[in-house]
Amino acid sequence: TCLHGESIRICYNDLGDFYYSHGRLTEAFKSYIKTEEYFSASEHVVQMCMKAILISVELGHNVRVLNFVSKAQGCQDPLSPIAIAKLQAVAGLARLGRKEYKLAAQEFLETGPELGSNYSEVIAAQDVATYGSLCALAFLNYSDIKMKVIENAKFGSFLSLFPEIRGLVNDFYYRLHGIIIYCF
Repeated sequence: TCLHGESIRICYNDLGDFYYSHGRLTEAFKSYIKTEEYFSASEHVVQMCMKAILISVELGHNVRVLNFVSKAQGCQDPLSPIAIAKLQAVAGLARLGRKEYKLAAQEFLETGPELGSNYSEVIAAQDVATYGSLCALAFLNYSDIKMKVIENAKFGSFLSLFPEIRGLVNDFYYRLHGIIIYCF
């Protein structure tokens, strides 16, 4: 029975891939969701969630993205660092789409450098650096900008790849710092 269920799960997954490759996103989503009935390992949950997230991003269903991020993060088995980074980045993107800018900043700032170019079909490393920086500068206070952006080793790995964005953050922070010192 286990092998039979695994075969059905694989068939639904392949069907979802077929629909996705032909631009039939709703049908692909339904096929991926049907695999849930035939999970035999935590990795199947994560696989289904990642595919559902991809389609949900393309359809602009940000709440659905966040639901599947939460589901994947709730798996019993530990996630790989790449999976964790992908989930953080896409959660930031969904928060941004929902105009939850402070929460988006937090998600982007916590995204691990393992993301690299491993999720370019959804979000690029430069997007994480740009969106994370802009949301942080707009919605974090002065001390949080220093601690959570400038001194953040994880996020610093993204900023080091894009010196123009690092320069923007540093210019903003140190000019603000200069104005505060000058006023007193």
